[in-house]
Amino acid sequence: RLAPWCEMKIMGEDVSEQYYISQLFDMEMFERFRLYYTSAVGKDHSRRINDLKSGKCDLLITSDYCSDPDIEQIVLDQYRCYTAVCHDQNPLCELQQLTLANLFTSRHAVYHPYAITPRLKKDIINNENASFFNNQFSIGYNTDSINGLLSIIENSSMITVLPEKIARFFKNQGRYRIALINLPDTIEFEIIKVYASWYRSNPQRDQNRDVIAMLQTLINYRK
Repeated sequence: RLAPWCEMKIMGEDVSEQYYISQLFDMEMFERFRLYYTSAVGKDHSRRINDLKSGKCDLLITSDYCSDPDIEQIVLDQYRCYTAVCHDQNPLCELQQLTLANLFTSRHAVYHPYAITPRLKKDIINNENASFFNNQFSIGYNTDSINGLLSIIENSSMITVLPEKIARFFKNQGRYRIALINLPDTIEFEIIKVYASWYRSNPQRDQNRDVIAMLQTLINYRK
């Protein structure tokens, strides 16, 4: 049996496991750690923090910002670039870039942890094409599961907007029949930050930092 210090309990969103944690499998850390991953889905912010303080979770990887003084937190990653995603047989695939009309007349599927609000860039507010703009998308499906989201996309005419590197990761895996299309130049989205959080008094805080350092190495390599 591994010594207790080798065991680490990580909690996070769907993408945290599939995009970040799964890519650590070939790194040497798996010779020293036994990782247990649990989903943060269905747990509100206070319950996630309580799990950190009680020891039910050693490391939390989510898009939640925490102001609790007992919790240490760093920005692990951030999403600045976004793309539209649709089924690879969707007629929109013939376009290199969506128009505002394409974007706002389509029904959207939304990955709830990364839900974003579109906004017009300041310098084009008076542009004639801005008449198609709306402050929110027409949402037909809302989910906490990235696999559920992409399954809906490849089996319907709905589209979704995702961070570009997340969308490209799933496309390159070849598991889904999806296509990426550029978004209109006239809109922008907020920056989504992914945080790594842990309890200051956690006896495994040094091991937490080791895992975070490995994740940061991976993230920097992917840039």
